[in-house]
Amino acid sequence: MASAACAAVQDAPGSGDPGRGCARAADGRAAVRELTDPVGSGSVPHRPRAGAAVQVRTIFFAAYRDAVGTGSLDLELPEGATVAQLVGRLRARGAPFDRLPASPAVAVNRAVVRSDMRLASGDEVAFLPPVAGG
Repeated sequence: MASAACAAVQDAPGSGDPGRGCARAADGRAAVRELTDPVGSGSVPHRPRAGAAVQVRTIFFAAYRDAVGTGSLDLELPEGATVAQLVGRLRARGAPFDRLPASPAVAVNRAVVRSDMRLASGDEVAFLPPVAGG
């Protein structure tokens, strides 16, 4: 049975190669192996050096977009920053970002996550407003 990490890779939109990137660590847990670029030059994806900043794109939907006045914003955060730290940094900017709740529902790369998740360069962080239905 595939682990959740491998299942997420296999189910990722546009992955084109089910299971690509899934491997097993020595202890049997799923691990994501480092991939070369798709055109076959053999280069390894760049990894930020220790202490480097990470670039993330924030996306605001519906009521959050209306509240902050923009649909998206690119931000630079310190390496190892969490979703909670991103939210805190946005709210610390003051108006209009202080209208965001302290603990909003957030999806990173289209998966709803907890606030203690660490962000990586290139992550897309979507703020999901509450919805009502009937």
